[in-house]
Amino acid sequence: MSLAVVVAIMLSLAATPRTRVAGAVPAAVGPITRIAWVPVEPGEADPGCQVVPPAAWACDRVSSSTHGVVVLVGASGIGVVAIGVAALDARPAGWARLVRVTPGSAGPDDLRDLTIAARKPERPRARPHATRFEEADDESVRIAKLSDTVFWIAGGETNPDTSLVLEGPTIAVQRLPLTTISSGAPEDAVYWAARAGLMLEGRVHGPHGETGPLQLEVWEPLSAGRRPRLDDETPAVRVRVVQTDSDGSFRLDRLDGSPLLLTAAHDLLGRARLWIAEPVPFIDLELTPPVRAVGRVLGRGLPAASALIRFAPDIDAFAAGADPRDYLAASVRSGDDGRFVLPLPRRHSGSVWIALEDGASVRVAVPQSSSRGDVVLGDITVPDSRHLTVRVVEGGACTLVAVGPLGVLGLKIVRAVSATGVYELDLPESGSWNLVAECGANVFRVDPPVVVVPADRDVPAIDVRVLKSSG
Repeated sequence: MSLAVVVAIMLSLAATPRTRVAGAVPAAVGPITRIAWVPVEPGEADPGCQVVPPAAWACDRVSSSTHGVVVLVGASGIGVVAIGVAALDARPAGWARLVRVTPGSAGPDDLRDLTIAARKPERPRARPHATRFEEADDESVRIAKLSDTVFWIAGGETNPDTSLVLEGPTIAVQRLPLTTISSGAPEDAVYWAARAGLMLEGRVHGPHGETGPLQLEVWEPLSAGRRPRLDDETPAVRVRVVQTDSDGSFRLDRLDGSPLLLTAAHDLLGRARLWIAEPVPFIDLELTPPVRAVGRVLGRGLPAASALIRFAPDIDAFAAGADPRDYLAASVRSGDDGRFVLPLPRRHSGSVWIALEDGASVRVAVPQSSSRGDVVLGDITVPDSRHLTVRVVEGGACTLVAVGPLGVLGLKIVRAVSATGVYELDLPESGSWNLVAECGANVFRVDPPVVVVPADRDVPAIDVRVLKSSG
């Protein structure tokens, strides 16, 4: 650099007006331990920020070219003040970092319209062993865009499952575990190299080449950035859903080369799932035909047309399952002759639930021995609805409600009203039914709370008390 250039720069800096920016340290930050300046772009002039005892701060050399974040590190948290950029969330944070996106295999011109989001899996409490998850925003993480390629990210307690997701129209969609950045010092910028996106093409079809439009789901291992074992038990989050063309073909773009799980399902042709450990140009995804339950529905000794038939998973197996989709299948209706063919889900621990048009229903357990072909259930007679008479002998009831059968998925609700205190209920199937009383917006317990309805006969009239005093 020539002496003339150096002199020109010095004169320019001297001519730039400088002001003092100062403020109080937020009480929630606690006693301040240090102050740091984090510029948006590396190499920007330091505005000379310092702590002003007992609880203030000041930057003495702020100019129109000053762009960055004043970081106030206290005993109870981290406070931030933006200078020359959009205002930041003023709430103290437990950690904070500046993230700069840089060209990796993607070119500088590809770094446009970038976004970063914090995403976490939704873990269902009712299924603690689940390994397939939907994603949701982690709202505890605050993300602000300071420039085209620079982001300020802060938060409190870090969820170990949360990932940062970097996206742009011309780069790969990349994921970074939040734990990799949340433990560092705020003034130490994180550099994230953007990669060029890869493309994967393929075709989904049946065992004999049958095709049709369907949804293809794309999953990524939950442990972003690692190389996990890839099997049915590998935790994964669904990151994309695409619709195949009429010939079953599909195209996935902006991939970053990480392992992927592809899953597809068709009501008649079957299901497919395939882990892809390394990038490939083309995938042939063949659907495996489902096991089918076949039988005939009878009502009062005659074939029952238009009966609704669906698979009802065993409640314990469903709760313990890794993927709820393994227990889900489309419903069908019986034909004019009462016959039906019901494709079963991948895991068919459960029963076939059959309901006539008048509401009467029955459940038939599915044998577990079959892994392919048909499960022949034969003729299935659906009994008439079970009649239950309930006399309220104490407390009175506006509406009597029966909920059941208990212990299975697919609960039904039956209501009855009475001006005499005698309630008549037609229950669609046998089993244990819970009774409650409704009066306007209030719900009251009933004693006894449960009535057991046998499969082969109606229950004699029962007497109950409505416990209004206990609500």
